[in-house]
Amino acid sequence: MNQKYLNSNTRYIFLFLISVMTINCKKSETYINEYPLTETVKRSTKITIELHKKLETDSGTTFPVVDKLCEVTNKNQILDFEKVFANGKRTDYCCCPDINYSINFYQNEEKEYFALYHVDTTQLKNKVRIFETGYQYSYIVDKNIWKKYLSKINESH
Repeated sequence: MNQKYLNSNTRYIFLFLISVMTINCKKSETYINEYPLTETVKRSTKITIELHKKLETDSGTTFPVVDKLCEVTNKNQILDFEKVFANGKRTDYCCCPDINYSINFYQNEEKEYFALYHVDTTQLKNKVRIFETGYQYSYIVDKNIWKKYLSKINESH
């Protein structure tokens, strides 16, 4: 075969693959990583917090169960969420935390959340880790502050 023909085909295949990868990367971009947690809270009109549990069957098999713990629509209670992590320590990449809670952030009347964070309450003794779904950063906050916030919003429901 002609060497020039192979080089031009290789070039087109390479360009095609680069295009596909670029399109796929853009599709996977989400609102979650565009804004820091403080900005996410300010943009929210509703927050739902879900508790993640593991139930064990009689045969010893465990499976995850998610219970909706609460829904926060009061703007002051939404903004109070900032106080949970205000004095927390922001960390970089975190590997393998447990997911004990999910925090879903909604804007306006959207049915789908626009941002999702998780909370690990078991890894650290007196602290909880609030982390974004890509594990790229998290906030380490006092466990009592987290519990106080949950109690406060549960009292109002």
